[in-house]
Amino acid sequence: MSLKDKILDKAQKFVQKGQIDKAIAEYGSAIEMDPKDISVRLRVGELYLKAGKKTEAIREYMEAAKYNSQKGFYLKAIAVYKQVLKLDDSNLDVHNRLAELYAKQRLIADAVNEYNYIVRIIEKKGRPGEVAEILRKMIDIDPENVGIRLKLAEMYQRQGFDKDALVEYSDVYPKLLAQGKADRAEKIYLQLLVHYKSDPDVLKGLTDIYLAKGDGVQFLKYARILRDMYKEAGDIDKGRELCQTILSMMPGDAESAEFLEGLKATEEERLREKAESAGTGAAPVEEPRVPFHQAAPTAREPEARVPEAEAAPVEAVVKAKRRAPEPQAGQGTREGEIDISIEGFDEESIKIEIPRFEAAPEEAPLKEAAKAGTPSREEVRAETVQAPLEERPGVLEEAREEISEVPAGKGVSEEIKEGPGKGLVARL
Repeated sequence: MSLKDKILDKAQKFVQKGQIDKAIAEYGSAIEMDPKDISVRLRVGELYLKAGKKTEAIREYMEAAKYNSQKGFYLKAIAVYKQVLKLDDSNLDVHNRLAELYAKQRLIADAVNEYNYIVRIIEKKGRPGEVAEILRKMIDIDPENVGIRLKLAEMYQRQGFDKDALVEYSDVYPKLLAQGKADRAEKIYLQLLVHYKSDPDVLKGLTDIYLAKGDGVQFLKYARILRDMYKEAGDIDKGRELCQTILSMMPGDAESAEFLEGLKATEEERLREKAESAGTGAAPVEEPRVPFHQAAPTAREPEARVPEAEAAPVEAVVKAKRRAPEPQAGQGTREGEIDISIEGFDEESIKIEIPRFEAAPEEAPLKEAAKAGTPSREEVRAETVQAPLEERPGVLEEAREEISEVPAGKGVSEEIKEGPGKGLVARL
């Protein structure tokens, strides 16, 4: 037998003999050897009660309950705390610990009852700060309890914490509406209106309440006041939403329609100013999006484009070449004709490119030229005369005479009616 077992056996013999004090002393020695032995502590608590020592009994019970709670034996701890409350129901510490244990076990109603008891006691002692703290704990474990929120809101209101009070009231009325208690919510907010006539949150609550009740007259009464508040405060989003609701119920409300038009104009002005500040000079216009399968195919642009300011004008180049004459019946043989072809025709600018008609060089100069080398295409092009016909005496008249003699049916021709080559007939 261990030493602890010998002590417990000896203590039990003292109990049988009615020697309670000696038994308590022996049990005390066992507790010193093992402070976490809950059964021994509970036994000692019972002996203290037999001896009429309630305070000492409560102390032992509290220790036993604490150890049970620490080990996670919540139900055992609750049972011990209840035993303590039988000895001292006014012990707020025990009520508070019980409430916490009930909350951990999700015994919400029991937890709220314990907290309610604490609130009543603290209120009588005039400690509102502690009351508010307890009420917040109650809301944490039972957020849908409207009564607790109302009590907290009223306490804030009595203490002058208007903003905190209105926050709680704002959480209350939607819950009352969800529970079908619109009349109760209306009564609460009409009372609030007496104290907070110019508070938009109170008016918002009333408009929501009357909207839920289907009372259009009362809704419009308070909604118009609230609309003006939003307008004065510059609360655009809330004002827009409220005006849209008003117009859905009363389409002919001119003030709400005017309010929305004003918001639209203000928004457009803001966008215009933003665009001007960005240097665009005009508000960006968003092009409508076309579905991909409906979009028309677009031509692929070249990789490099010449700016319009630097692009050279399109010119029609008229090339003339001499060809062998064709004898015709009844007519003499002409020295030659000129074929005119037009490339990239532009009526505003026409240039005629006609090679010079010079006498054939003699054989010796040709041999010398061959020795010197054949000129390149660029050199030949540089030798080409490119000038308007009117600046080349004799050429224009010769071209007109020869072109006008082209026989009919030799090809489609077109008379040039505008530009420097006016009057020419071009064979296309």
